[in-house]
Amino acid sequence: MARKAKQTQNGLTFKKDKYRRMQSEAQKKSRRRKRIACAVAAAAVVVGILYYVFGGAAPHQTDTLATGQQYTAVIQRGKLYTFGSNNFGQLGLGSEVTDNYASPMAAIQQDAVKVACGFNTTYVITSDGTLYGWGANEYAQLGDGTTTHSSEPVKIMDNVADVAAGTGHVLAVTTDGSVYAWGSNEANAVGEGYGDVDSDTEDPVKCQSSPVKIMDNARSVSAGNQTSYVVTSDNVLYVWGLDQYYQIGMEPDSEETTKYYTAAYVKEPTKLLDDVAEVSAGRHMSALALTTDGTVYAWGNNVSGAVGCGEDEQSEDSFVKEPVAVLDGCAAIASGNGHSLAIKKNGDLYAWGSNAYQQLGLDSVDKPDTDNPYQTTPKKVRGGVAEVASNGMHTIIRTKHGSLITFGNDAMGQCGTGSFKPTEDGAKLAIVG
Repeated sequence: MARKAKQTQNGLTFKKDKYRRMQSEAQKKSRRRKRIACAVAAAAVVVGILYYVFGGAAPHQTDTLATGQQYTAVIQRGKLYTFGSNNFGQLGLGSEVTDNYASPMAAIQQDAVKVACGFNTTYVITSDGTLYGWGANEYAQLGDGTTTHSSEPVKIMDNVADVAAGTGHVLAVTTDGSVYAWGSNEANAVGEGYGDVDSDTEDPVKCQSSPVKIMDNARSVSAGNQTSYVVTSDNVLYVWGLDQYYQIGMEPDSEETTKYYTAAYVKEPTKLLDDVAEVSAGRHMSALALTTDGTVYAWGNNVSGAVGCGEDEQSEDSFVKEPVAVLDGCAAIASGNGHSLAIKKNGDLYAWGSNAYQQLGLDSVDKPDTDNPYQTTPKKVRGGVAEVASNGMHTIIRTKHGSLITFGNDAMGQCGTGSFKPTEDGAKLAIVG
């Protein structure tokens, strides 16, 4: 009996020891899992911090943001949203919608890849290369052979890679590098020898009602106030059109120009600069070029500081006659209506020129005591910016993490804040989407 009890006791002891070992192993595994989970969580936090500081989209020239004179267009995941003034149907919301909108409205539901805005006309390239336009058409800028406004998309061309809209004329680059132009041909903005003829009088009229080929070998385009700019595939900048404030970047009495009222214009594409990556035409007759080494050049009307070279370096009458370097280390540019913007390669946004409606996004400027406060040289606005667009007196940016921010004139709801701000106050740094 004693031996049996001892055996039983030994068996119980063995089972207890085995249970304790199993329990200890389970606790060790649990502690290991917790340590691993904590390490993963800590790594995730570190990665998140590093992504926020160093990650996100790299700064680049935008295809998905555009502004007209008093409205804005944004592409988000293939959908086009518009907001602001709709007096010519430029928001693309249909014939029954005539109101201005202070909040983003979906104009196209899918397949939008690039957007451009003229004064009151919108253009979109879809994923299959089709170019559509809608809005104002008084200069035949919809390219449909009429001068009838449309609040519905009008198909203009196939196989389009890039598009730019000026005040009344349009430029497009097809997938084979051909440049087409149409719309207002005042000051030869479309080109020498082009323009429709009045069928009743057989007199020439100052518009081209359908796309006409201008030149080859192009990569991108920009259009200003009766001025045209083309960057070729070998990085050469060509210009033509109105040169009233030296926005063509050359002397108006040169052989390439012809008098237009008191100004001058260039009749056909003329070489201006080499090694150009991008060009941006300003509404108020100034222009920016970004060279392949990241240098921003500016020229033209500098009355409100849009050229950015400082007052001491201005030519007489505040016009800068040829391109001058104003900022280096840049990845993207945008010209507005009397102001200019550039994003450096590190994501810092710089602005200069008119700040009458806070369109620079700056709290202070170096010329504050005038009816039109302005900044004469580039000044940092903020960091973490991937895209910027401005063609009126307001600006829109996309941060490197995808947030959309607008600032400037919001009288027609073009900042998308959901309410119409007083014109003089603007709508600074208002998140719209």
